[in-house]
Amino acid sequence: MISFQQADISKNSFEGLKDLLPTILEMITAQNISFRNSGYNDFSGGYKRFYKLIPEDMLKSEAKSVILQFKRYYNIPDGTIMLVQIQSSIIEPSTSLSSSRTSVTGQGIHTDGHSQAILVCLERKNVSGAENSFFKDLNGTEQIGKGKILNEGDAVLFRDNELYHYVSPALPKDTSKLMRRSVMLVHSPADNVLDGTISKENSLGRRESFVKLRNEQGGEVKKQKDLDDARDDACAEA
Repeated sequence: MISFQQADISKNSFEGLKDLLPTILEMITAQNISFRNSGYNDFSGGYKRFYKLIPEDMLKSEAKSVILQFKRYYNIPDGTIMLVQIQSSIIEPSTSLSSSRTSVTGQGIHTDGHSQAILVCLERKNVSGAENSFFKDLNGTEQIGKGKILNEGDAVLFRDNELYHYVSPALPKDTSKLMRRSVMLVHSPADNVLDGTISKENSLGRRESFVKLRNEQGGEVKKQKDLDDARDDACAEA
């Protein structure tokens, strides 16, 4: 169910991927839209999010070995839609955030709404905390094994539709220096983030979040929906 491994990626590849950071990037079979259902993510789900694409040449070089390692491990069929993400959590030195532990995901214990996942640590500098843990339940009473800190080059593969995962809060070891934690994630299958539906293969659900970004982004969401509707009407008339 959970496998900790070394990422199938060279040091030079890490340097290439890190050149993209700290920008958050996503790639969904050459689509730049992520629409995760709020049934999995009550904090930041339920509305369309637009991102830059990871450059195709990087997907065919630096990131390719990780994607193939993931595909081989789970015997994922050719043609499967995958979601590839690079995310970075940064705390600037000597700020209010540097003196207290801060969530690196904005979520508690959760599922991402897919079937399989791999998480690779690309960079971990001046970080205290940010330990990865897995649970059988959303309340965190049934932990699976012990939590583990992923250092640079470490990877964990897990069944996203069979368990919940969590990353503990983090803070800088030295508050006078920059803190940065960067990870690469790959999920499969990812058809459901193209249209915001619930996956037929993942029924784990989510915990309620006091803050819901889809409510705070309501105006922008409505504006985008109006643009989408106008575009669809124009296509229909054509």
